[in-house]
Amino acid sequence: LSDKYGGKGFDSSLVDQTCLVDKCSLQAKACLADDPSCRKGLTCTAKCLGDNSCITGCMARYGNKQLDQLLKCTVEDHE
Repeated sequence: LSDKYGGKGFDSSLVDQTCLVDKCSLQAKACLADDPSCRKGLTCTAKCLGDNSCITGCMARYGNKQLDQLLKCTVEDHE
């Protein structure tokens, strides 16, 4: 599964933690603290490092409203 969904590993330096906390804290809490499936989906997509087919696989497996809202906030609303 690791090879299929992000075998490259997770690089935490790619995450702007200040932006995540300042701009998307409600969405992050809903995903990270309250929803195990969303947490798994976020970890999975982060490991994809921009590989669209990998991200599509993660969204197909773990996608839900909380993950959609967090990704919309971090990617679309606050690049």
